[in-house]
Amino acid sequence: MVEVLSKEQVKERQRKAMATRAKPPSDQETLETRMSSVVQEMKKLMEDRKKRVDELKAEIQDIEDENRDLENTITDLLRQF
Repeated sequence: MVEVLSKEQVKERQRKAMATRAKPPSDQETLETRMSSVVQEMKKLMEDRKKRVDELKAEIQDIEDENRDLENTITDLLRQF
């Protein structure tokens, strides 16, 4: 048996079918998603780099402190002669 639909019924069925079908992402949505991902990766990279720079600064400070102590020791030894 064939069901005869009015124009309104056809439009309603098409609308429902379109609503349940997953739309492929648009180019803009794809670009936005990728851009968001890249920005997050860059933030992580920048945070990691900042941590490493802070570690290196602390290491440099330790070396400078050791050098200062060594200079004082050498100066004291030279005074004793």
